[in-house]
Amino acid sequence: MGLADLKKNSTPCDNRLQLATSIEDFIDGANLYAMGLPQQRGAVISLENHRLRHGAVKPQAKKRRPNFRKATFTLSEPAIAHLAEMASDCDIAKSKLVRFLIEYHYQLTTEERQHIERALCVD
Repeated sequence: MGLADLKKNSTPCDNRLQLATSIEDFIDGANLYAMGLPQQRGAVISLENHRLRHGAVKPQAKKRRPNFRKATFTLSEPAIAHLAEMASDCDIAKSKLVRFLIEYHYQLTTEERQHIERALCVD
């Protein structure tokens, strides 16, 4: 890129665009943009009104579940394959299966854990 590419364009910018006056206006505008709808200047439509107008079903309240945090850890390729196979066999999400296995291992006595870990010798 040369200096000529950095010079100001001959077309002026549109200063007539209204900025969102609140976070709700910004979010509503972003939702309209995500749905592929034209953003309306001057009158912001709430997403809920848009859904009601277009016959969309109101979402159900989310189920209460314990607080989860994302965790990052490394698994070997065979471990990933085994986890995927176990999850598909019992029709349980892989993350739920990992939580189940952790809880099961945690409830073992120290001697039982050490016995299992010696028998497995998994790296």
